[in-house]
Order: sequence, then structure tokens, then C-alpha cells
Amino acid sequence: MTTVMDALPLELIIKALVAIFLGGAIGLERELAGRAAGLRTNILICVGSMLMMDLSMKIAYGPTGQQVGDPGRIAAQVVTGIGFLGAGAIVHARGTVQGLTTAAGIWVVCAIGLAVGAGRYADATAITVLVVFVLVGLRRVERAVLEYPRKAHIVVWVRQGTAPERLEQLCREAGIECTQRKVRKVGEQPMIDLDVIGSARQLEVANALFAESNEVVHVEVE
Repeated sequence: MTTVMDALPLELIIKALVAIFLGGAIGLERELAGRAAGLRTNILICVGSMLMMDLSMKIAYGPTGQQVGDPGRIAAQVVTGIGFLGAGAIVHARGTVQGLTTAAGIWVVCAIGLAVGAGRYADATAITVLVVFVLVGLRRVERAVLEYPRKAHIVVWVRQGTAPERLEQLCREAGIECTQRKVRKVGEQPMIDLDVIGSARQLEVANALFAESNEVVHVEVE
């Protein structure tokens, strides 16, 4: 009696197992970090991309091994399609953008799956190790950079009658020190220039507070 395992080619089983392992390695890190695209999502993306690449290559060659089509035709559509999934992971909230790392991770996991489907096991494994290192090892470096204070210049377009002290209050709420301010007008539009000192994370918080304020029309951080 023929079983399901007997009917499946050994090569496809190996590719599926490799895709599950590599996609799971990245997905586990994302799961532990509390991201929406976690363990199962990354495994499914990697396995799906692998299968599409494998199918694309097999359809391109006839029973005799002669090439009858483009081996990258189906796989090329995966690259386009994964962009929609990545875009769904990006969220605009309170004047900031969240989910870019998750979206980039989805894109990379798709590429790893395509490499596995093409039989490039060593390449896919090496890239997976590098991706895990970037996600885990560089997190502390990123946090240190985000927390490091720096000088910045904020240009705020405000409504008529807005007191500069209101903007300084928002800066203090974000933990930013305002060293200098200047009120000017461009035509009839009042503008306030603020020289501040704060970390990149604090500047993001301040930008979000400005965006929520009824007195603020537009903000630029230089």
C-alpha cells in the first residue's frame, strides 16, 4: 500500500523541513519579541515561498528535462505578493510608523524560502543566521543609539494665537530640553523654531504629541 510519504518526493520533504526550521528560527525570535508575525506566520511564509519556487522550477522543464518555460515565472510573483503582506504589518499610529522591522522580516523570510526551493540550502542557512544575529544581537546597539541625546531643530507650524510656552510644555512631557525658541511668520502662517536636546526616541514621542495637539498644523524635525 502506498503511503503519503511514499508518494511525496524525498527532495520536497527535505526542502519543507529545512524551510520549517529556518522560518521557525526567525519566527521564534519575532514571537518572543511579541510581534504580530510570529512563529507560525514566518514558517508558513517560508514554506509557501519554498513550494512556489520548487513548483516554478519543475513546471519550467518537461519530462525529458528540456526547458519549456521560465523557471522564475511563478517565483517572481511571490516577491510581488509578499509586499502586500508586509504592508499589512506596517501601522501608522500617533504620528509614527510601526512594524517596519516585521515587514522587512517577512520579506527576508520569503527570500529564504525561495532559496530553499531552489536547493540553495547553504545560502538560506547562512542568511538565516545573519538575520537572527541582526534581530537579537543588534537590538542593544539600536536601543543605545535611540537613547543617546543629540541636538535637533524642530520647526512647528501653529495656529494663530498659539503660545510658544505650550510647545515647550509638550517638549518637557516628552523628556526633551528646549534650549532656544524663535517665533516668526511666513506670510500669515505663524511658525515657531525650537532648538532642543533629546534622544531619537524622545523626539518621536514629541512628534506624536505635536501631531495630537490642536494648536499644531505641521511639524518638521531636522
